[in-house]
Amino acid sequence: MDFSAYKLPTIRRRITRRMLVRRTPDLASYVRVLRQDPAEVEALYRDILIMVTEFFRDPETFAVLRERVVPAILQDRSRDAPVRIWVPGCASGEEAYSMAITLREVMAEQRLEVPVKIFATDISEPDLERARRGSYAENIAATVAPDLLQRYFARTESGYQIVKTIRELCVFARHDVTHDPPFATLDLVSCRNLLIYLGSALQRWVIPSLHYGLRPGGYLVLGRSESIGSFTELFEPVDKKHKIFKKSAAASAGGLSNFPAMVRAEQAGRSDRTRSTRSLPDAGRSPTVREEADRAVLATVAQAGVTVDSNLAILEFRGETAPYLKNRPGRPSHNLLDMVRDELAGQVREALTEAQRTGLAAVLKSVRLDEGGSEEGRAIDLKVIPFSSTAGEVHYVVLFEEVERTAEGDGAGRDGGAPPHGATTSATERLRDELNATRERLEAVIEDKEAANEELRAANEEMLSSGEEMQSINEELETTQEELQSTNQELRSRNAELGEVSDDLSNLITSVSFPIVMVGTDLRIRRFTPAAGRLLNVMSSDVGRLITDLRLCIDVPDIEALLAEVIDTMTPKERDVQDDQGRWYEMQLRPYKTADNRIDGAVLTLFDIDEMTRRFATQKRIALTLQQSFVHPLPELAGVELAVAEETAYRRDLVGGDFHDVFRLPGGKILIFVGDVAGKGVGATGLGETVRVAVRATALLTPSPDQILANVHSLVADISDQFVTALLVLLDPTTGEAVLASAGHPPPVHISASGCSLVEAKNGTPLGAFVCDYPAKRFSLQPGDALVLYTDGVVEAHRGAEFFGEKRLIQVLGGVLQPVPRLLVERLRSAVVEFVDELKDDLQVVALRLP
Repeated sequence: MDFSAYKLPTIRRRITRRMLVRRTPDLASYVRVLRQDPAEVEALYRDILIMVTEFFRDPETFAVLRERVVPAILQDRSRDAPVRIWVPGCASGEEAYSMAITLREVMAEQRLEVPVKIFATDISEPDLERARRGSYAENIAATVAPDLLQRYFARTESGYQIVKTIRELCVFARHDVTHDPPFATLDLVSCRNLLIYLGSALQRWVIPSLHYGLRPGGYLVLGRSESIGSFTELFEPVDKKHKIFKKSAAASAGGLSNFPAMVRAEQAGRSDRTRSTRSLPDAGRSPTVREEADRAVLATVAQAGVTVDSNLAILEFRGETAPYLKNRPGRPSHNLLDMVRDELAGQVREALTEAQRTGLAAVLKSVRLDEGGSEEGRAIDLKVIPFSSTAGEVHYVVLFEEVERTAEGDGAGRDGGAPPHGATTSATERLRDELNATRERLEAVIEDKEAANEELRAANEEMLSSGEEMQSINEELETTQEELQSTNQELRSRNAELGEVSDDLSNLITSVSFPIVMVGTDLRIRRFTPAAGRLLNVMSSDVGRLITDLRLCIDVPDIEALLAEVIDTMTPKERDVQDDQGRWYEMQLRPYKTADNRIDGAVLTLFDIDEMTRRFATQKRIALTLQQSFVHPLPELAGVELAVAEETAYRRDLVGGDFHDVFRLPGGKILIFVGDVAGKGVGATGLGETVRVAVRATALLTPSPDQILANVHSLVADISDQFVTALLVLLDPTTGEAVLASAGHPPPVHISASGCSLVEAKNGTPLGAFVCDYPAKRFSLQPGDALVLYTDGVVEAHRGAEFFGEKRLIQVLGGVLQPVPRLLVERLRSAVVEFVDELKDDLQVVALRLP
């Protein structure tokens, strides 16, 4: 960036400020800092740019724009004519967005809907990036009205975000207003607080440039401390106080379109003069003296002539040019061919053509210039001298040099009598020479015309061919335009859908109450929910960082390996983890799948299971305590060999349910029973203990098994809505007689010398459901026979779709050579546990044998 044409006081102030910041004692030290530290060069660059702006800066100016300027721009505006606004030096975008909001407000009041395009430009890419994002700090609430803040801004964690409808009106691009050409056909240019930093040379370029970019009747808005300077013919004041101007319809910026080159030439000349002054310290005032002396001499002795550019526009008059140039009626023109006298127009054009063609000086001698009624007139030599300016542009000096008359001619004019014969002959020869010269020029012109005509014919044929090609291209372009319109419509529809999806996703992520973190295949964070930010200490600035670089608040040291395994194998992972506070969470890791079923990362989800985990721990403690209290010492029963097996499922949703008891009744009989509560957990365990106590109490009153079950049924129906199944056997060891009663329970297995068989009984409805009859079945045990009673946890054991089943039970027990109770229960328990891999129900087995 070249700041040489900026205002020097501003440059000095910014350099002084940076010197104070860097604590450098003098300018030479600061120059050394700049050479050694590129970051300081960038800091000075941004300081000189002075990116100071805010929303609705100078509210009174925006009030005038809203009340007078914008309504005038929108007046009689068709839907196909977009409003075009340019904001040069937009910095971080506040001015451009303020213009967009003002336009939207006026359009809403007038119920208009016209396209709007706001071009916001600057030379700082970081500021343009911030402007494109449209994110601003909370302090903008001090300059933006609350109603506008609510309508056109969205609240974010870090401040405010411009809504999408306003962002779409603004196009941000890099553009240097001091060198690049301006935007065209603009309705309004807001160039506020930019000219105050530019030197006069740059202002002489920028202001006509802004004038050129405006459409007729367009508006220019400047800052309070700025003005249009000497360009009052280009603009009409609309509001002098607030520096609002309107483009003058009849004004023209003239030949200033090449001003950047003139500025560079002027700067180069200034640099050359500076170097010359440094090399000649004693010549401080001599250049001014020499210039004044040259001006005085040229004004006295200079030949008449003009200096023109390549377009033949007159840039300078030299000497007395009145005899050769004249003003014509109509609109004034500075074109040489429009001002030269008619009798000289052909010769001037011929000399200029030759000079342009050869690049050398062209001279036409003795060109006659008529003077009123004089027969001879005046003779002049016409010279055209080409030269190049310091900026590399070609210019021409056209000189009109008068030819001195001969002495004889002067005498004849003074005598006033009839001219002698020699004079007549001389005049005749002169006319003949002029005629010959004219003939030669005419022949040359005819030859040139013929050559030009030939070239024109060839060019015409080429143009016809090009026209046909253009027609074909035009048809292709029309087809392409239709395709583009269709594609554009699809893109608009797709963009609207994407906007809705984005809004849905944003609201979904905001509404989710549990932590979710999405990472890519490179384990860099993509998105996270607010709950994840609070729990895992993740911030918006962490998006794009590796998740392994963050200090997460959960204890997962192998998180990188787990995520990599999930992405590679596409297999979800689950694990219970604790945070820094000791709370428990269930962590789920699942692969992130795209719409085309491609794995593009992983999703980490945490569910709060702290209360459930603590409750389970408590239940497990209680269940273990209860189950330990249910383990009764096996009684010493005369005439009976007895063994019991227990196996409890310890998962939190499977604890409790099965129970058993064996005790002797009066009269030497033994009561054996097993039972199961249709439910799990601590409640089921408690109900099983209640039933066990009720069976003992009822058996002491009546030894009838069916009566015992009926009484227990009434008890369960009163205190619980759960099902209870039970199997009772009343055995007389001396006689081997047994009475069996069952309520929804699997039958016992009778092992005798003839083999194993199930002792079937007519089962009643499970206890705790309905009152029903429990008919008992009588059978006998012989010495050496064994009886195995078990809960339904044995036969209901399953793995996949396969059940352990009673047939398998018979096979297991039949494989024991001797029906020893201890061997029976151990073999049966081992078989069940081995079959299911993981015990999913309590297991209770009671076995006895008559000696």
